[in-house]
Amino acid sequence: MNCIRYFVTHKITTLMLFIGVMATGLFAFSSLPSSLLPDSNHGIIIVVRYPGQSPYKIEEIITNPLEDAISTIGGIEEIVSSSNDNEARIHIAFEREANLQFKAYEIHEKIEPVQAMFPKDVNEPEIYLQGNDYAPVMVIGLSSKAYSLNKLRDIAECIYKKNIERIEGVSQIEIGGGNKREIHITIDNNYCIARNIALDHITKQIQNNNFISSAGILHDPMNDYTLRLKSRFFTINEIKNLPLLSSSGGFATWINQIAHVTDYAGEHDSLSRYNTQEQVSLYIYKTSTANPIDVCRHITSTISQCSIPEVTAHITYNSAEEIQKALHNLYISCTVGVILTMLTVYLFLKNLQATIAVIIAIPFSLMAISLYVYSVGITLNVITLSAIAIATGMVVDNSIVVIEKIFSHSDNTISDEHIISSTKRVTRALLASSLTTIVIFVPVLLLKTKSTALFTQLAGTVIVAILASLVVAIIFVPWCLRVTSSIHMITTSHIPVLLSLATRTVFSPVIVAIYSKSKQYLTITWCNIIMEYFFNNQKKLYSIILLLLVATIIPITKLDFEDISFTDECKIFARLEMPSGTSLQATSQAAFFIEKQLQAIKTIKNISTRIQQEHAEFIMDTDGTINADVLKSYIKTQPDTSLIFTTTDGTLHNEIEVIIKGRDIDVIRQLAYTFAAKLQQSQAVEDIIYHFKDKRPELVIQFDKMKCSFSGIPIAYAGDYIRSLCYGPVITKYIDDREIDVRVKGQYLSLDEIENIVLPFDNKTIPLKNIATITTSKTVNTIWHHDKIRAETISIVPKVYNYKMEKILNTTIKQLSIPEGYYIEYGKTFAQQKESITYMVLYICIAVVLVYMVIASIFESFSLPLIIIMSIPISWIWALWALYIFNIQCNVATIMGFVVLTGIVVNNAILLIDSYVHKFNNFKKKKLLAFKDYQEINNQRNKPMLITTITTVTGLLPLVISSGGSHLWQGFAITIIAGLCGSFVCILIMTPIVFNDFQKYYLS
Repeated sequence: MNCIRYFVTHKITTLMLFIGVMATGLFAFSSLPSSLLPDSNHGIIIVVRYPGQSPYKIEEIITNPLEDAISTIGGIEEIVSSSNDNEARIHIAFEREANLQFKAYEIHEKIEPVQAMFPKDVNEPEIYLQGNDYAPVMVIGLSSKAYSLNKLRDIAECIYKKNIERIEGVSQIEIGGGNKREIHITIDNNYCIARNIALDHITKQIQNNNFISSAGILHDPMNDYTLRLKSRFFTINEIKNLPLLSSSGGFATWINQIAHVTDYAGEHDSLSRYNTQEQVSLYIYKTSTANPIDVCRHITSTISQCSIPEVTAHITYNSAEEIQKALHNLYISCTVGVILTMLTVYLFLKNLQATIAVIIAIPFSLMAISLYVYSVGITLNVITLSAIAIATGMVVDNSIVVIEKIFSHSDNTISDEHIISSTKRVTRALLASSLTTIVIFVPVLLLKTKSTALFTQLAGTVIVAILASLVVAIIFVPWCLRVTSSIHMITTSHIPVLLSLATRTVFSPVIVAIYSKSKQYLTITWCNIIMEYFFNNQKKLYSIILLLLVATIIPITKLDFEDISFTDECKIFARLEMPSGTSLQATSQAAFFIEKQLQAIKTIKNISTRIQQEHAEFIMDTDGTINADVLKSYIKTQPDTSLIFTTTDGTLHNEIEVIIKGRDIDVIRQLAYTFAAKLQQSQAVEDIIYHFKDKRPELVIQFDKMKCSFSGIPIAYAGDYIRSLCYGPVITKYIDDREIDVRVKGQYLSLDEIENIVLPFDNKTIPLKNIATITTSKTVNTIWHHDKIRAETISIVPKVYNYKMEKILNTTIKQLSIPEGYYIEYGKTFAQQKESITYMVLYICIAVVLVYMVIASIFESFSLPLIIIMSIPISWIWALWALYIFNIQCNVATIMGFVVLTGIVVNNAILLIDSYVHKFNNFKKKKLLAFKDYQEINNQRNKPMLITTITTVTGLLPLVISSGGSHLWQGFAITIIAGLCGSFVCILIMTPIVFNDFQKYYLS
């Protein structure tokens, strides 16, 4: 303990150390970035587009080869892919430790050989460092009275998109509303056949008249000239007036005689509305590793620089606002917690000198946390800020114990020797209480599951805070008392004056009443009376404890597990699902029906709508007084449509995902329908959401090989001709301010007109119906793969608790007749919930064992730690009943509260046991401690015990009443507060009685 003497006697050295830590901590704090959560979404998305192809063709040509190539990369947790019309989308989830930049490079290497085997019309694969939630980080709306929607979309693509794409952290940008700029040359097929003008002849003529190429170098005695051949279309009229020569007659025909040339004719694939008014919107997505606050700030700055006359750009959704609001509320919670803790310490110590010595632990610990966060490269987020709020009340505990010991035997004259000896006297208890708090976080640092890994930063932050508070208690508190001992401070005599002044200014008379009651409470005379009663009636005490333990069955059976939420619910998200095959126009009408109902609700301020074929998405900005469950009851939907309220990332509230895997999609879907029907019979299900739609109608053209052979027409040629006629491939590029696709296609054909298509071939015409049979069929919209196996997903919204629902699900699965090669699994979220509960319960058990080991090592006893650990189940009883009474559902944060409670509730028992042992060892002749000895020790220790308990509670109290981070930390804080407060009296009464029994056994 020479270090205590060294720092007390070397005042300037200690001051320089304190200033050094504070200065570097302030620098670190000012340099820390902010975010909502630690980086936990490690995913990469690959998008490959193949225009004009069906989901089955996309799966065969693109999805399967890519999945086979990618699956050989190490560190993959999950591969989920979707094969849709025209594109394949593959999401790869990696382990937390994976370097996404390197993994993206590996993916590029793996898919390069596969890409070489793709058909020529397949677009270049796009690789994005983006999570599977696929939620935009920001939505920007463009509106104008001077420009049409098509022109607005052009402005969005040419100006806004190009500038925003340069921002670091932006993954991709999608544009909704208006038509994509394309030039369509829509030919009259019948006219061309009559004039004997082939479709490929038109295509080649346009391509041959729109090119730029190099013709080599012309050598001259003086100079060398580069030869460049140039023939470009500079206007749309040049395309219209391009002459064509018929293949037989040789007479000239112009493009505008056989076709309509249309600008801005791209597919109208989506609509965007803001408060029912059409606009053009940019949906901006960030990379997995980007900080959303930084990305949104740079986007906002870029938008302000892209000012265009008569175009209004407004932000309709900004995810950073919700994040900053949650962080701001937590900042307030931390500040309020610090102020409340300081006031509590001063009111109970009644000595400004002692108060200053105690509260220096708070800024010192905060700066130590800042240095830790800065050095390990993490951010100020909900987790680290909550850890600061949690640690605020805990860090002063060690200092209070030292102060109380120094002043308890002091006659207002504090010498160096008295400070040093008093600090040494409580060092063992401080070390024990600090280590018991620290060791419970060690298992948390080893967490490997995704859902619980968030708390590794919490654990690291609190450990640093506790270590810093221990350093303050044994070094800076004695030093501070030594420095301030010669300075006149406000003491007990000033309290009435200060309280009188407070009541006339800021505080109400309630404060005086609380202070007066607290003075009386500190004596805890009633506690001594109860302790004396149970001291003489020990069987009754043990019977009551046993009864309380049995009674906890009630709250345990009523608790359910839920997902944790990190932001306030001022934004509500919903998705409208339409029947398979619904057109964009029909979806728009159904969405408008919903929008009108939402506008009639006064608590909804703004509505942003994105409409695509078969579904629409809504983002509602509310005043925070309405939630999704209430809103659902207000909205009526049209027949065959469903409105689903989701979270920010598109998942459902309180859902259980069930994934059915197998080979055949029809068998998978039949299993899903059968499974859902059996679940509905259990009456335990509120709703079942199918993540797939009924098959949509399709036309199948079945060529007759014999007829095609006799007609002399190759089937491949016939297929390409029909595809060109109906879809229209890109044949060339029109150069304006950028490259614009030019397509040649036929006129729109109705269902009845398909069979009347005439195929020109070899100077003759062949009707399609003569060589093929046209039938109607049904096909899937999307083919899903989970880990390379075909799968479909259903979401179950239960009426009962999740653990009961799981039993029902398992029973229902066993009742199904599942064919060989087919599987039913739980979704990742529910599986992680189960895994989290299992791990956290295991860690609670490990925490109890570690606490026992630490106490046993410090006290050199196997039996004394058992007395101290008895306070743990007592605190759990109070915590469980508090959760039950306040209707707080269990989540990972709540279970984490039990882990923390396990480490800190033993501190009071350690103080008492340490004093009992010291008293017992001071007897020259070993004998039992009398009741008056216990009473005397309890009266000496109840004050620091009460102060440390109240400071911890006041530090956590803002987390209970604040909306910062939604209800994430309410369960956590209530668990610790109820456990500490409830066990406080129980420890004072129970510990001496159990220790007395231990003495009897020891002496016998």
